[in-house]
Amino acid sequence: MTHVSAINAFCIGLLLVALPRYAFGAGVGEDLYYPACNPVNSISAKFTSVEATYEAQAVCASPGSLKSSIVFQLTATGSYAKNIAKETIIVPAAQLSQPSHPYGKWEATYSCTNDPWLTGEDCQVISATPDTQLRDQSFAGLINRLRAVRPISAGLDSSTRTVLAARRDSDLKAERERALVSGGGSAKVFAAPTILAPIARQSFFAQTPIPIKLGLPQGWGAAGYYTVNIGRKDQTGNWGSPVQISVSVVDAQSQSGFTGFGGALGGGVIGPYTSTPGSWHLRAQIVSPRVSDWSDWVEFTVTAPPAAAVKGTLKGFGK
Repeated sequence: MTHVSAINAFCIGLLLVALPRYAFGAGVGEDLYYPACNPVNSISAKFTSVEATYEAQAVCASPGSLKSSIVFQLTATGSYAKNIAKETIIVPAAQLSQPSHPYGKWEATYSCTNDPWLTGEDCQVISATPDTQLRDQSFAGLINRLRAVRPISAGLDSSTRTVLAARRDSDLKAERERALVSGGGSAKVFAAPTILAPIARQSFFAQTPIPIKLGLPQGWGAAGYYTVNIGRKDQTGNWGSPVQISVSVVDAQSQSGFTGFGGALGGGVIGPYTSTPGSWHLRAQIVSPRVSDWSDWVEFTVTAPPAAAVKGTLKGFGK
């Protein structure tokens, strides 16, 4: 099967990525007995501090006569904001000069802990509408299977999610710079919290609490919660998709800071991560009662504890 190398085409506020082709089910271009769709073969994205929006395309096919395949395109538009993901799937009807194929429009809404396009995490379906025009129930079944745990267009590989995350950071930085030049506005104050701990290049032992202390921007006023992104560098030297956690202002600004990350026995389990040896980074954003900009990333390291600490004779979380 043909593979297309990734192509990154950056515009202002827009990302376009061409993706490898591989098939759900029997596969487009093979002998078909049921409809099939390739995963997303291109996706564009735009990020603001309020919302992320996506548009993607995929190639589908349905069985024709004499073992032929009728190929057609699926378009998906999606968005993520405040833990809600939405996606609309559109397959246009065939033109009069083309063989007929399944067509219609499907919409779904999901509750997600994090942006599924950036993390690949599963979500919970809140609502999913069928298309009443649909004639081909086997294609309806395919759509429902593909959107069962996350938006169809969020089925991306890790390298594509890394590119999207980089574009998000670039878009948000540009948004902040535009606001500073124009003087901001009353709807949003472009200021970020200060990461007081950990400090840059600080080192901690694995599976011990890593305090996270945060400070409010000058003149910010009252705040309720922070969102903290924590990520680890993988074996290839790339930053993995960050995990998002919620931290109260009370914990983050206490003398000891938030200590729910890094410790063993469940305390250090944040999504798929524990505080294993390696390079880490984190950043923070105020999300309640109003939203701030993201802070810059702060990098720190986690090292294997000495033998004495493993045996329980040495205490402490870092050095």
